[in-house]
Amino acid sequence: MKRFLRYTWVLGAATACALLVLALLAFPNAPGKASKSPTSPQTFTGRVEQINDWMLCAQGEGEIDPHVFYTSGVNTDAIGLGDTVRITYTGSINDPGSALTACRVEKVRP
Repeated sequence: MKRFLRYTWVLGAATACALLVLALLAFPNAPGKASKSPTSPQTFTGRVEQINDWMLCAQGEGEIDPHVFYTSGVNTDAIGLGDTVRITYTGSINDPGSALTACRVEKVRP
């Protein structure tokens, strides 16, 4: 009987550990864990390459590829192609998988 109880306890402990590992893998951004993308707004200055109702592509000076900023809810009516703009955004510009969300877009004098 003692042997049966000991194996049952070991099996229960192993099951609990396995469930904990699965939960951590399933919910990587659970409360209390650090987020990978910065929450504080940052600024980017560049030239507008493409613009529409929900996004803006801007290329910084000396950069090869433009960055895509989602501008839903931001007024971009005064911005046109080729304009130099200063974009206040959230997200990580160095992480290709991060969504860059524009908080404010303003035209910069050349």
